[in-house]
Amino acid sequence: MANSRSALEAEKWIRDIGLKTIYPDKVFTKKIVKLCTGGEFEFDCVDKDETIFAHVSTSKGKTASGKASTGPIHKVRGESLWFNLLDKPQAKMIFIFTEQSLKDVFEEEKRIGRWPSVFDLLHIALPKEYQEQIEELRILSRDELKALPEELNELSDSLGEEIIEEIKRPEKS
Repeated sequence: MANSRSALEAEKWIRDIGLKTIYPDKVFTKKIVKLCTGGEFEFDCVDKDETIFAHVSTSKGKTASGKASTGPIHKVRGESLWFNLLDKPQAKMIFIFTEQSLKDVFEEEKRIGRWPSVFDLLHIALPKEYQEQIEELRILSRDELKALPEELNELSDSLGEEIIEEIKRPEKS
């Protein structure tokens, strides 16, 4: 399974350095925050005063074949729930995209009225070293997914043979 360490390092770079270019007087940490429903959720970036909350996405808006990246799109949509469960009506809620292509998806959704205007959308490009690590992670993940159908077929064949053998066995009285 692909190691997501590089994505976590990129997220930390966004928190420690990337956001400083926009909010030079703020310090951001990853933080577990109490929700209005009584539960808790860990946000990627929260300033000390809890007036700014952000989610970081390192995913692309399109797959290598040019189709919409439905997984990352659904993940961002899912993350919006946690923002809505904050008991902080004056807080700034931001989605930070390291890939312009995914930000573009949500800018278009916002433009046509399918994404709440309360969420700010930012693009913060990663330095080359982090971007290369993220790309390596994508390639590794893609290769793992390509191998999955073959493994499932082998498992299916094996299980199929076991089921057939079970059916062939005479019933015990």
